[in-house]
Amino acid sequence: MNNSGELNYGYLSHNILYKLYLIIDFIGYRVIRRKPFINTGNRLLFINLGLIGDLILFRYTIGDFLKLDYKVDILIQDEYRFLFNDLYNVNIITVQNYKDRKIVSGFFKILNALKNSNKRYDTCCHFRAYLGTGILSACLSRVAINYIGYGTAGFGFLLNKRVEWLANTHETNHILSVLQVLEPSYNSINLDVLNAIANNNLFNKFGLIKQQYIVIHPTSQNAQKNIPQAMLNCTLKYLLENSSLNVVFVGVIDEICYVRECLDSIDLSRVIITNGEIGLFDVRFLVANAVLFIGIDSSIAHLSSALKLPKIILWHKLNSFTQWKPLGDNFIIINEWSNSLVLVNAVRQLNKF
Repeated sequence: MNNSGELNYGYLSHNILYKLYLIIDFIGYRVIRRKPFINTGNRLLFINLGLIGDLILFRYTIGDFLKLDYKVDILIQDEYRFLFNDLYNVNIITVQNYKDRKIVSGFFKILNALKNSNKRYDTCCHFRAYLGTGILSACLSRVAINYIGYGTAGFGFLLNKRVEWLANTHETNHILSVLQVLEPSYNSINLDVLNAIANNNLFNKFGLIKQQYIVIHPTSQNAQKNIPQAMLNCTLKYLLENSSLNVVFVGVIDEICYVRECLDSIDLSRVIITNGEIGLFDVRFLVANAVLFIGIDSSIAHLSSALKLPKIILWHKLNSFTQWKPLGDNFIIINEWSNSLVLVNAVRQLNKF
């Protein structure tokens, strides 16, 4: 049992729920004695109810594992099914309208999804289960013989094998730690596993030429992550004045107003706003063929990890950098946001503009 102050190992901070789950764990570990984990078969269920960035990292880590001699089902949120559509050897089970902070409704949605799948597994693997709803639901449904994962949010005592959470460790290594219970020698993080279909029609759609544009992803549905408007405006002016490149903004449609507010007194003839018009894999294709990507900590940053172009990421400090930093090469990480010229100076370091 973890007494370091993060019972939920990075997903639950100090509050009244933390104290409640401490009590649950304290009682559970003394009352319930689970049988030790014994690897008895190859039928596996992976439960990962994280958000899209979590699942991209999940794909990078399980990609090569799926080539081993296992029959794997994956339980995820329904809106992220598209990330796994190319895995023809994997059965996808989804939970619709899942909200990890709505504990009771989440519990029943997971329970129903497992019940409706009408399957039983040798081992159920929990990679991320905020507030423990995945662990509790799976164990009560008796969907598997063995349950392994992190002792998340007060229900670790229900697991046959509780994997120790290590501080200052990247999320992919947390995933690997669970997989290594099954395959001790497995240690693969494959950034090329997400190969989206090339869509050259995007160039015609937006009037772009390969290697003649910059992609910027400045906003998030969490406003605290947004590139400050003064910094964004200053950077955009610098790019347009010091190069002949187009600038392409990407993101969801809800973020388009924020971008437009930054475009006052700017020549818009070379600015393209795609927000909400294209899907995530098309965004990745645009980034792959750009000369520079500028963005925030987001799913797009994770999706660009395998790409070789320079990438400048503004880190918002809401999450642990050690745990959630983008993988791969050619990243410039900016942690200081106080000066509007910080981003411009990072661009200047590249000696391309």
